Amino acid sequence: MKRILFFLVSFVLALTTQAQDLVISGIFDGPLSGGTPKVIELTAINNIADMSIYGIGAANNGGGSDGIEYTFPPASASAGDCITVSGDSAQFFAYFGINPTFITNNGPATGFNGDDAIELFQSQVRIDVFGDTAVDGSGTPWEYLDGWVYRVDGTGPDGGTFVQSNWTYSGINVNDGQTSNSSSTTPLPLCTYVATASSIPMYSISASSTSFDEGVGQVTIDVTLSISENCSVELALDPATTATAGSDFTFTSPQVLNFTMGGATTQSVVIPIIDDAMIEGTETINLMLQSPSGTGGCALGAVSAIGLTLTDNDFPVYPIGTVNTEDAAGVADSLGTECILTGVVHGVDLRDGSGLEFTIIDATGGIGVFSFSDTDGYMVTEGDEVSIAGVINQFRGLTQINPFSITLNSPGNLVNMPAATTVLDESTESEIVQVVDATLVNPAQWTTGMGGAGFAVKITDGTNMYDVWIDKEVSLYNEPAPMGTFTLAGIGGQRDTTTSAPFTYGYRIAPRYNADLIVSTSSEQIDLSTEIAIFPNPASDILSIQTDLQLTQLSVYNVFGQLIAQENIQDSATKLNIADFASGVYMIQFVTESGDWTTKFVKE
Repeated sequence: MKRILFFLVSFVLALTTQAQDLVISGIFDGPLSGGTPKVIELTAINNIADMSIYGIGAANNGGGSDGIEYTFPPASASAGDCITVSGDSAQFFAYFGINPTFITNNGPATGFNGDDAIELFQSQVRIDVFGDTAVDGSGTPWEYLDGWVYRVDGTGPDGGTFVQSNWTYSGINVNDGQTSNSSSTTPLPLCTYVATASSIPMYSISASSTSFDEGVGQVTIDVTLSISENCSVELALDPATTATAGSDFTFTSPQVLNFTMGGATTQSVVIPIIDDAMIEGTETINLMLQSPSGTGGCALGAVSAIGLTLTDNDFPVYPIGTVNTEDAAGVADSLGTECILTGVVHGVDLRDGSGLEFTIIDATGGIGVFSFSDTDGYMVTEGDEVSIAGVINQFRGLTQINPFSITLNSPGNLVNMPAATTVLDESTESEIVQVVDATLVNPAQWTTGMGGAGFAVKITDGTNMYDVWIDKEVSLYNEPAPMGTFTLAGIGGQRDTTTSAPFTYGYRIAPRYNADLIVSTSSEQIDLSTEIAIFPNPASDILSIQTDLQLTQLSVYNVFGQLIAQENIQDSATKLNIADFASGVYMIQFVTESGDWTTKFVKE
């Protein structure tokens, strides 16, 4: 018994000793396409003969540990080595200018969002962790969405317990709009961690918020000294600041902060933000620490500067039709205009990962919405009425608004019915249109489930040819090619072959879901909108149908193209009980002796 106990104690001691050889030292949630690069930085504390005993994993959405999702190859590491792991080497190089040590080929270990916990394992045992694996980190103090976290020198590994105080936090959204670490206002202090805590008092800076509009009232800046000492430092405005002290915010630069031995190691500076009535656009407040001094040899730490984004809330309110027009060369007339637009969401979010891409339409027209990052936590839902404050931009001819903020006004609004068209041009951009009696020009172009972002096909109505884009984020992407004649609805768009004017090519139609593709069941798809009435729309319990036509059948589909209800009918007036339907948008198809007609209704 003593021998067994001695063996177990020796094994635990040996494992504990080994567990000090590697530590998670940094995590980065990138701003490039698809929220890349995703980076996990590790540091070797001691020499490691075989890295293959280590593995890492991401615990997504607070669902608990997912275990090891990436195991290192049998390589060695020396004490002090900085080990970077990324999902994609090209994106890592694009942002940092160097290659990562290891890549996961976009595996799940680097498939984290900026609110997920990260785990480090040795011989299947967790030896370090950032974040709480049982908690979705969104809204927590340790969230790092579009930002980063970095380990405090001399701390870790922390075993199976997350120690929040052992980390420095950039704040969320600090990487928005950044293209490289070297030019970032709040760069990741890549490969600067040291395993031994510094004996030199080091200053660092953080903010209560790094992205806000001018109505926020105030922002708190915290300056922290790592070791209690008699020291002073200046908090100053960086010359790169574009906001104006005195009219946009109140701050006298520089401001001297004095720290004393035995006193508080964190001092806070409150900066009032002025909510004026001027239309100014987005501005920045860049702050930096400078001129450290004191008896303890105080110095600036890795995070000694911070960039704050100040969004104007005094935008003019326009109908969409005022700002979505283009000139003869296809160039948006309102480029650079900052405004507030209100419209109903049509379609789904076409961004894979972080960011937004969808369409809003009001009574005057439609416009695309695009952002590289998530905005105000908004989740795209067709039928939502939203108000968007942003700037008018254009990409390959498609006029868009890039949002600074998104406000959900109401859900469940009626979406536009498709209008039949025989041409795709500027008039069909960001509008709901449909091509009737179409066939595929080349069925081989319909590459079900294949294509990085989606696939392109051509259709024809016998007279005209149309470009169609099947995005991988829509359900049709995984469906087989339609056979025979069909009606195809969707959002008109444009993706010209050039990034410079003129933008006169690349017009296309992009279906939103399975229900936008209606395969003909009779000889002809016809428009019966003036001959068949459905009411009320939206409806909650009973949908009434009135027509003088002879109906033979009606079918109801959800937005994924799934058949929900079907009835053979003989009467010109009928009622459909939809009380048990889930709230949302539905397609209803009518079959008559002369042809088929499909329209939409909303269940409240």
